[in-house]
Amino acid sequence: MKILDSRLDEKPTSEDVRELAELRIQNLLCFKELQAFNDTGEFLYRHPILKHKFDYSKLVELWNNDRNEFMRQYDNCRNSIRRYLGRINRTEATEADKDAAYAQLTKHQQRADLFKKIINHESNDYHL
Repeated sequence: MKILDSRLDEKPTSEDVRELAELRIQNLLCFKELQAFNDTGEFLYRHPILKHKFDYSKLVELWNNDRNEFMRQYDNCRNSIRRYLGRINRTEATEADKDAAYAQLTKHQQRADLFKKIINHESNDYHL
């Protein structure tokens, strides 16, 4: 943050401003998570790192307890990826529709990566 602040003071670029905004959003999410944990003893699971770890643990639990349900959810995830790719490629789709479809596509692709890690027995080391 200190390096970014000094760059913004001297000669800011649009990339520096974007990075500052992203860091601010991450900091606010962290604060909300910690505040909720302090108040209730439970996380909200809205921060990407916590959400990722929570989703991964739920899928591992499902893998260990009900493989058929795990595979059904994996198939649903892959179908969602195909569906949102189709929405993005529609000629009559507006930019807003494409943006919404892209956001959902990214979400389902990340979830599909979790499924693949579990199927391939890869570790879930999530480095910051």
